[in-house]
Amino acid sequence: MSRPIIAIGCDSSKGRIDVEIRNEHGSVLHIGAFDDTPDDHVALRQVVDALRERFPTALFLVGIESTGGMERNWLAFFRREKRWVKRMRVFRLNAASVHAFRAVQLHRAPGDAAAASDIAQFLLERCRTRTPTQESESGPLSFYRTIRAMMGELTATSQRLQTLLIAAQPELVRFCRHGVPVWILALLARYPTAAELARAKPASVDAIPHIDAERAIELIDQAKRSVASMTDAATAATIRLLVGRMQATQAQIDEGQAELQTLIKADPTSPLAKSVELLDGIPGIGPWSAACLACEIGDPTRFAHSKAIIAWAGLDPIAEASGDERVEHGISHRGNAHVRAMLFPLAMTAVVYNPVLKEFYQRLITTNGSTRMEALVAVMAKMLRIAHAVLLSGRPFDPGYETVRRQKATEAQSARSETPPAEPQAVPVPKLNAPISRREAARRKKAATPSAQVRDQSPKRIPGRGPRTQDSTASAAAKG
Repeated sequence: MSRPIIAIGCDSSKGRIDVEIRNEHGSVLHIGAFDDTPDDHVALRQVVDALRERFPTALFLVGIESTGGMERNWLAFFRREKRWVKRMRVFRLNAASVHAFRAVQLHRAPGDAAAASDIAQFLLERCRTRTPTQESESGPLSFYRTIRAMMGELTATSQRLQTLLIAAQPELVRFCRHGVPVWILALLARYPTAAELARAKPASVDAIPHIDAERAIELIDQAKRSVASMTDAATAATIRLLVGRMQATQAQIDEGQAELQTLIKADPTSPLAKSVELLDGIPGIGPWSAACLACEIGDPTRFAHSKAIIAWAGLDPIAEASGDERVEHGISHRGNAHVRAMLFPLAMTAVVYNPVLKEFYQRLITTNGSTRMEALVAVMAKMLRIAHAVLLSGRPFDPGYETVRRQKATEAQSARSETPPAEPQAVPVPKLNAPISRREAARRKKAATPSAQVRDQSPKRIPGRGPRTQDSTASAAAKG
């Protein structure tokens, strides 16, 4: 007799949750709504306890759709009940997956109660054999995302300030091509417009950090001859406001980064702390980048293979195939943009300090004919695969792993070559009678040649070829 299954579909909203409970046959056992209060938590616990007494051997599947944080209290409610753990699986469901399920079932879900019903059916059809993934600690993850959002605000404020500088102090724009330096912020805090800087004394400007006497005289002279069109008091007040906001935000970001790393190290046995330690051991990844990657990746087992995590980061190849033609369009850019933005500077550092990625980068440029940007994107993908493999294995990064793997492959190939050759098989005759194109006919002839029937047992490598005309960034990333 099969084990009974009880599906608890939960649709959470602000301050409340709608619940529908069904058995494995789809029969409704309970429908209700509960507020996010201690009394209603007790009421929901009584409902579940009654079902446990009624079905003592049942497996409970709980599904709560992710709603931007409003589901956290209810997830904690189900997970902290130790007596339920062995017979209860709690899933935080992706809203897009549930929406697609509704579309397939032709359900419109006009309200929260109907949404809870769809979630219960989704559990019965899609989650019977699944195991919930281990989620990152919600506290550190929330802290990291707050810091990440503040970095975005800092970038937006910096862009607004640089736009205003074109009309207020155009002579300073040349120093801000790669961001606004600290000394420019200090200068603008005291002299926000060209008119005020033109009246300044060289000694006062020289007192600002990172500005010497020669630079001070040059800045004042340029301000006197400036073509700035906005020199009024309101513009000066706007610039001071933006500068003050940038300085305060940067100070809070620096403080938050240090505090988050301290909190992670405070519990070295937590999965997040172990992940950060493993990632920090990869050359080219620093302590803060390791913390960011660990928070973004979360549980590495949620990615079935390396191609899944590459697609999650938007580094997967995109190609259009029609008939016998194939056109490559580079990477998809459809995944996590924060991870891609983080990996690019890490890749630039890794090609200098990481021996494995340095050799891979040079091989792509010299042997495969890749451009520097294509090779860097391929290094980004390879670095992400290495990080995923390190997290899955739980072992520190080993720069000699690739060399050992190639040696074993070479030895295996030598052992196979010593065995007696197998009897030659009949060469298939290519089918050329169909009205196929010339390119397809050539492909079929090539596939029918005896050399094409022999499987290549050599170690994986990137074949040499000349420079390419099409965008092959994604292909290089995939072959890495």
